[in-house]
Amino acid sequence: MAAKGTVKAGPITLAFGLILGGLLILLYNFHVITRPEVLWKLWPLLLIGLGAEYFLKRALNREEEVQIHAASVILIVMIILAGGALYAATFAGRNLDRIISGIPWHQAELTHTTTWTANAIDVKPGQKLSIENRRGKIELLPAAGGKLEVKALIHSPESGPARDLAGTLKPEISSGDAIFIRVPENTGFNHRIYTDLEVRVPEGMDIDVENTAGRVVAEDVYADLKVSGTAGAIELTRIGGDIEARNNAGGIFVKDPGGDVTAGTNAGSITLSSARPLAKNYELRSDTGRVVFQLPRESDLSINAESSIGPVLVSGLPGAAKTPGPGSSFNYKLGEGKGSAVLRVATGAINISVR
Repeated sequence: MAAKGTVKAGPITLAFGLILGGLLILLYNFHVITRPEVLWKLWPLLLIGLGAEYFLKRALNREEEVQIHAASVILIVMIILAGGALYAATFAGRNLDRIISGIPWHQAELTHTTTWTANAIDVKPGQKLSIENRRGKIELLPAAGGKLEVKALIHSPESGPARDLAGTLKPEISSGDAIFIRVPENTGFNHRIYTDLEVRVPEGMDIDVENTAGRVVAEDVYADLKVSGTAGAIELTRIGGDIEARNNAGGIFVKDPGGDVTAGTNAGSITLSSARPLAKNYELRSDTGRVVFQLPRESDLSINAESSIGPVLVSGLPGAAKTPGPGSSFNYKLGEGKGSAVLRVATGAINISVR
């Protein structure tokens, strides 16, 4: 009996997958497909194709042995994993901020609230403010006069040791070259007590904020502001001075800034929007997530955007409706280019909207 020949199953499916994947990416680059998740959702076709090719070759080559081509299978798996990585990055950019912001810092069982208010604090010219909170919200608002005002809402269970401890806690405030506000750690009760701070700040008092778990919100504060967060959103509206914001896991949202903005996050999106023309310096960087930049057409700055894995999408600029797909860059100058906007994303999209 003559020895059977060998037929390999897999190369045709691999070739089909490459053609289909290339076609889908081409359609995505030209915005016929606008959501990269489509590429990931079609990955089962590769497995279906591999199985169909195997049985088809067995039916057509009854006198020969049909084997799965190992190299083709390895490349097919690599294509599936690459699509999964793109899908995961897109999902993270769109949803991570909502997930983190929705973490229930305010647990349902922590129903007791103790309110503590400090005496108004005189502020010396040039004196800075430093705030540190481990767990809870920090809210910055403008002071009605020239004094610093601090209020704390200490949340705990209705009874038990954590409730007793909460009744004795209050922020620590010290004054020197800077005024320091620090919420003490609740050793042994970190998940049973949290403190929300409301701080009203006089105009022109520069601020440094560090928050471990919780939101930082500032509105209508006319000073330089530096914010560092670990988990939770940073929301800054109408800040008169320069902004420096860094977040580990959570979004950064800046609206109508008055000065330079430097913002970076490891995991989460960054959004800067303004109804007023922009002419300062704006540097927005996200490792995993989107960067959204919305500004008026009357702005005076140069835009330089680059995404390593993801598209740069532009609307409202002549000749910029169609942009490259994943791994793309974009440059444009509004007015005389007095200011600059540097937008960088490692994994995720950049959205630029000019109105």
